[in-house]
Amino acid sequence: MIEPYFLKLLNVSGFVERFHDVLQNCETHEQAYDLVEKQHIEHFNKRKYTDYESFKSAKSHYFRRKRKQKQNG
Repeated sequence: MIEPYFLKLLNVSGFVERFHDVLQNCETHEQAYDLVEKQHIEHFNKRKYTDYESFKSAKSHYFRRKRKQKQNG
């Protein structure tokens, strides 16, 4: 059974949240991404993102959408 904590990795917000959690213990953003991506692979047997650039794009889109919701909300 997969822990609920790791189920959060299935959506963008949970992946980004985990990325920020591990970032404080990593030297680079790419290193933090690699660590979270490895956790995703361990639990779901597949990658969430193709590579770091793909993650950066998804993260940027996620934060743009959140800002827009906040402005409209």
